Amino acid sequence: MHPYLQGILQTKQVTGPDAKLHVLESAISQEEGLFLGEIIRHIRPKASLEIGLAQGISAMFICDALKEVSCSKHIVIDPGQLEKAPHDDWQGLGLYNLQQCGFREMIDFHNGPSEIVLPKLVARDERIDFAFVDGWHTLDQVMVDFYYINRMLNIGGVVAFDDANWPSIRKALRYFSQYPGYRVLGAVQIDDERKASLSKRLFKILVWAIPHRFGRHLFREELLIADDTRGIQGTCVAIQKMQEDQRTWTWFADF
Repeated sequence: MHPYLQGILQTKQVTGPDAKLHVLESAISQEEGLFLGEIIRHIRPKASLEIGLAQGISAMFICDALKEVSCSKHIVIDPGQLEKAPHDDWQGLGLYNLQQCGFREMIDFHNGPSEIVLPKLVARDERIDFAFVDGWHTLDQVMVDFYYINRMLNIGGVVAFDDANWPSIRKALRYFSQYPGYRVLGAVQIDDERKASLSKRLFKILVWAIPHRFGRHLFREELLIADDTRGIQGTCVAIQKMQEDQRTWTWFADF
């Protein structure tokens, strides 16, 4: 692990370009970061992509591993990194931290929402071997992100999803994991109290706010057992593309 990143994880603080200290927030855990690094060392990508930069913790883990396998291109998409966006204002902390680690030259940064940037990348025939999805967490947004990533991803490439224990992400994974050309590569489960607490709060909000029948469908026991059988139980889940998309226009899998 890069010493600069290790220092941030130990102190739980991030220093900005103005020398002010910021509390570490919206970051993956060390276990999840090491999980991403192991995937990268295994598949040895030539180009990778990340949606959601925030303070740059996941990007530092990823770039540290990319450097080991001689990959020099990491595409990053984040609409709130350089300017204030709805619910996001990272004040350039992610890019600054990457600079401090010596990773900035690897970064192809796009300051915009993923639903706008990804189609442009597809249009210019961009190809990737690894993607980490940690952007806007609604079901429709994750579906859109994966739709374009699937078109860019080479065979053998991997897509990892953060916060896979969130209902919206888990729901999407139930669908993606059934794609004929994909397999579940692995998952990591952490005992992060902050994430566990957030997940519990989100569960309570959903059960209270949405129709009871839908709540039962989303969280019923047989679905959770099926998730475990598929290997998608965890806080970070990775799926691997084994062949090109050969689904017919009528293909559907219940999720």
